[in-house]
Amino acid sequence: VQPNRALRARPASMPANSQTSHCHRCGAEVPLELQAVGGACAYCGAPIAGNPKLARRQRKIAEEQAAERSHVQQLVAEAEKRGQAIVDAAKGQAKVEADRIVEAAKAEATQEVQRAKDSLRDQVAVLAVAGAAQILQREVNAQVHADLLARLQAEL
Repeated sequence: VQPNRALRARPASMPANSQTSHCHRCGAEVPLELQAVGGACAYCGAPIAGNPKLARRQRKIAEEQAAERSHVQQLVAEAEKRGQAIVDAAKGQAKVEADRIVEAAKAEATQEVQRAKDSLRDQVAVLAVAGAAQILQREVNAQVHADLLARLQAEL
């Protein structure tokens, strides 16, 4: 059977990303998508083998894509591990800084307690002297205790 010349011509509506394959049964040129590795004749239904070079290229591309996906997954895992290490280091630094702040606050509180004790001690001393002075004024006989009063005046 002699194929019709009209069947051999690439149709104008055929997409640019397609190729034609020759049907061995009816002789028609059948459009196949570039991604296709085989198909059937649109006119007689006979199976048509795709381009073996195209199939090899597609396998090679698929293998390369799988290798790239694996590499990207490895990079992502390494980035996540690095990110976690950075977070852990920051937590450690924050803990050290928090401990330093707590120690500084404890030291400041201790100093404040000591200042309060010293202030209270001074106030108690002033009150004790004032109380003793009031008691002594009532009971002290100036003639009897002249030596004692002289020493107190000297100390003050």
